[in-house]
Amino acid sequence: MKFSINTNRLKDHYSPAQIVQECLKAGVQGIEWGLTSVEKAYDEAVEMKKVTEDAGLEIVSFINAGILWKTDEIRRWSEAAAAGGGKVLRVAHPWFAWDYNESRHQPEDFMVLVEKSREGLARLMDLGREFGIRYVLETHRASCFASPLMTPWILKEFDPKYCGVIYDVANTVLEGYVRPRIAVEIMKEYIAYLHIKNVMFKELKGPDGRTMLGHERRTVDNGAVDYVEVMFALKLHKWDGWFSFEEFVASDPALVADEVKKGIEHLKWCRKEAANSLEPPYLPFNF
Repeated sequence: MKFSINTNRLKDHYSPAQIVQECLKAGVQGIEWGLTSVEKAYDEAVEMKKVTEDAGLEIVSFINAGILWKTDEIRRWSEAAAAGGGKVLRVAHPWFAWDYNESRHQPEDFMVLVEKSREGLARLMDLGREFGIRYVLETHRASCFASPLMTPWILKEFDPKYCGVIYDVANTVLEGYVRPRIAVEIMKEYIAYLHIKNVMFKELKGPDGRTMLGHERRTVDNGAVDYVEVMFALKLHKWDGWFSFEEFVASDPALVADEVKKGIEHLKWCRKEAANSLEPPYLPFNF
């Protein structure tokens, strides 16, 4: 198991050099660097590469690149990632709708956006070979890639060497939840790494008094995601890559390192607790 920190929540508070120090405090081995804009990405990536390597850490990926079908723009992001020694670049998952209100204002059909995504990824295959980069989508709520079940629709015809998935289990709990074992079996070789966080549902009231489903952030050991079950799914397919911590409960960035430390210990415990193999089936299954 290898651990990293996603820097999106930290970059507004710390310089890249300071982020590295927080990562060292947390005891992670890598960093998932969040770039700010395509105009600044090249210089940022070069700086991030230097401070990461100087600290003896690894770059897991660069994130926040543009919409995947804007090929010319992705080329610019790719040039920046390559300058920073990056091998993985998260491209933007097409947005559909976060809630009922956004759905009312979304003019495009869901499957039209899916097809545009497939066409965009087809063009990115050549860029992947040119730059040695793997373009990844995140299982993200409200996007066209909210569920692992979208993998066969969007990725399956493409080489997993040049495209893949950030498996964010908590996001799939919020929309399109699929049991971890099913998710891993479907995504398999397309899993680039996991996002680690936790959430719990809560009841909200809409402006008109309707009951609505909301959620709140929780620590890794205290939420709707059962990481023992996640580890079981990963063990069955012998997956043991990067686990990147994202969206922390601590509002004070100075407390993030301690939260990550505790999260790492919990994940290690979950992996130890998780079964290593399947057990004899219940007789009623599919009989």
